Amino acid sequence: MKNKSPRELARSMEFTYLDNTATKEDMKVFCQIADDWNMFSVVVSPCYVKLASELLKDSEVKVGTVVGFPLGTNDKRVKALEAKIAVEDGADEIDMVMNIPAYENGDYQLILEEISAVRAEIGDRILKVIIETNYFQEDDIRKISKLIDKSDADFIKTNTGFTGNNTFNEMITYIQIMTTAAPHTEIKASGGIKNQKTCLRYLAAGASRIGSSTANLILEEYQNLLENKAYKPRKISL
Repeated sequence: MKNKSPRELARSMEFTYLDNTATKEDMKVFCQIADDWNMFSVVVSPCYVKLASELLKDSEVKVGTVVGFPLGTNDKRVKALEAKIAVEDGADEIDMVMNIPAYENGDYQLILEEISAVRAEIGDRILKVIIETNYFQEDDIRKISKLIDKSDADFIKTNTGFTGNNTFNEMITYIQIMTTAAPHTEIKASGGIKNQKTCLRYLAAGASRIGSSTANLILEEYQNLLENKAYKPRKISL
C-alpha cells in the first residue's frame, strides 16, 4: 500500500464524538478541528446532527450519526425512525448497531429486515452496520459478514467502542475475514484506535474508513513523525 500523507490519511478518518456530556461549545471546537484537517466525516450523537450540519455546511466534511446505539436492541421501527429524523436533521451517513440478540437466536431475517427498514428511510445515503466484533469468534464474524453482504448496507463497521475492543492482531484477522466474506461491502474499523501505525495497518488489511475519537491526535502524531520531530501528545480540550 502506498504511503499516505497526513492529509490523505485524514480523508479516511471519521472523527467521533459521542460523549453524553458534550456541550454545544464542545461541538463547535470539535467540528472546527475536523474541518481544519479536512477529515472525511464527523460522527456525532443524534441530538447534535443539526448543529454539526450547520457548522460544516461549507466544508467537505460529512456528518454521520448513530442509530440503535450502543446496544442495537431497539425495535427495527425505532431504528428506522431514528434514521429518518437524522436524515431530516442533515445526516449524510448512518452507523446502525446490529441486533445482536437476533443473531444469537438465529433470526437472521430480522437483521436483514432492520437494515432494509433503515435503508428505506435514508435513500442513497451511506449505511454502516456495526457488528461488535469483540463479542464474536471468527466463524461468527464470517457468517455475519456474509449476511450483511446480502443486505442493503454499504459498510460493515467493527465496533462501537462502548462494549470493549479487540487486540490489534484480532482486528487485522477480522478485517481480512470481512473483506473475503463480504466482497461487495466496505469495512470501517473502529474501537480503541489510538495511533497512526494502527490506522495504516488496518487500511492495508482492507478497511477503507477509520473511526476514532482521537483522530486529530493521530494525525498530529503522523505529521510530526514524518517531519522527524519528537512527538509529544497534547490534549485538545473538547
